[in-house]
Amino acid sequence: MTREAMLGKVPVPPENIFPIPTDGEPEDAARRYERTLQEAYGAPTLDPSRPLFDTVLLGMGDDGHTASLLPGDKLLDERQHWVAAVAHGRPEVRITMTG
Repeated sequence: MTREAMLGKVPVPPENIFPIPTDGEPEDAARRYERTLQEAYGAPTLDPSRPLFDTVLLGMGDDGHTASLLPGDKLLDERQHWVAAVAHGRPEVRITMTG
């Protein structure tokens, strides 16, 4: 949907697009996506002076939460992992980037 609505209309090289994997177990997909991002970034930790992406497309829930980070959730304090599976708060398991 994102490719059709946006990315297919601008000259973004495919190697610069990093969709979250949706196959396999969510925890495994989150680990794989974290490795993908770290490889693209070239380091296992983020440097605040060097952003990971130019643009990030985030989802927003009807209750105002962003990127499956729900108010009061312990994931809001996550500082080790870049990506996590979120199995609570909604019927479906989601994968999100952490803060």
